[in-house]
Amino acid sequence: MAALKLFILNMYSVDTQRPSLHKNRVSLLRVDDLFLILKAEYFNKIKAGTKTSEFRLMTAYWLTRLTSKNWTHVTFQMGYASDAPRVRKKITGIEIVTIEHEFFGNQPVDVFEIKLS
Repeated sequence: MAALKLFILNMYSVDTQRPSLHKNRVSLLRVDDLFLILKAEYFNKIKAGTKTSEFRLMTAYWLTRLTSKNWTHVTFQMGYASDAPRVRKKITGIEIVTIEHEFFGNQPVDVFEIKLS
């Protein structure tokens, strides 16, 4: 896994849209966006622009998910409610880094860092 530390993806995709299935939702969910659910704490920080990276544990699932397409944007949703707020951000890169965070048990772990602008 250490060899993947320099792993960087260049992003590219076709910008297509589909309407949300929720009848009161005004925004459109773009088909080629990476779609991630967040807790309110992290969603609000990303929306405000104070959190410029999102992390996902380096597993086979996330390796496949993040490398299956050339993602250019990510749509974040706060929680699982059908009318939950969403925010769309541009992905500037994806790297593998080692971090310590209470969510991962305060042990150093390798994670995918999704950089946002």
